Amino acid sequence: MKKYIALVSYVLMCVSVYAQVERMPFGDKMNYTANKLTIGNSKGPSTPGSALFNEDFEGTTYQLTDKWEVLRSTTLDFQQTSVAANPAWFRCIPQSFNGNGSTYIKHGEASGAISFTAPDFTWLITHDTIAIPSDPEAFLKFWLWYYSNYDQGYITHFYVLAYDVDGQTLDTLLYYGNDQATSVPNQYKSLINLSLSKVAGKNVRLAFVYENRNNQNKGTQLAIDDILVTNTNIPDIELKAIPYKYSKVPHITFDSLFIDLKANIYNLGTVLNDTLT
Repeated sequence: MKKYIALVSYVLMCVSVYAQVERMPFGDKMNYTANKLTIGNSKGPSTPGSALFNEDFEGTTYQLTDKWEVLRSTTLDFQQTSVAANPAWFRCIPQSFNGNGSTYIKHGEASGAISFTAPDFTWLITHDTIAIPSDPEAFLKFWLWYYSNYDQGYITHFYVLAYDVDGQTLDTLLYYGNDQATSVPNQYKSLINLSLSKVAGKNVRLAFVYENRNNQNKGTQLAIDDILVTNTNIPDIELKAIPYKYSKVPHITFDSLFIDLKANIYNLGTVLNDTLT
């Protein structure tokens, strides 16, 4: 009997720790309380160089529509877009996604996110036009929470686009969803760093687009955080404690679980003169 109980406990612990990603159909219209461990909200050291555009979704008076338009189209054509009704892109906070919003926030207390139930093509596109310099080269950097499960047929189609307001043309900077080899899940594991050389010298509006292919709800929710357009490609340094939500810690490990700080350093070749403690 003791062996049976021990085996059941072990299985439950494995299920809790290694559970698959849950598809969350919910948005920001929630009234749930999120219980989580206390974490720092620091956005890290400021970035030297020229920031042509910056978005961290933070602030007590933040409104998504101050910087963005949320649009929808039946094809990947900006000329055919109209104002999107919910479900659509929204400002994700800890109470979002049925109280699981913290999972989809990289830094601070907010990010931009969308549910897999959003129909057709849903656009999050900058209100303002950004003049992309030819020299020096400009880069688009952002953190991405992206997941696809090809074995089970859940494929998330995601685009990063640049719309040339003068030539009225659309350039694809990034596309995930074509095949498993090029659409690797990135649940805030590594920074997306895209060269903007394709649209150098152009005046563009940047767009993040989620496609619900054939409106079959076969994708997974996704999120973006800390979007930056800069003309300096510098090392990106992150130091953050990894938060463990109470729901993710098996109760049988209570009072015996140790959590360490984790430091990720993404060195793009520049010598770092500062020290890290």
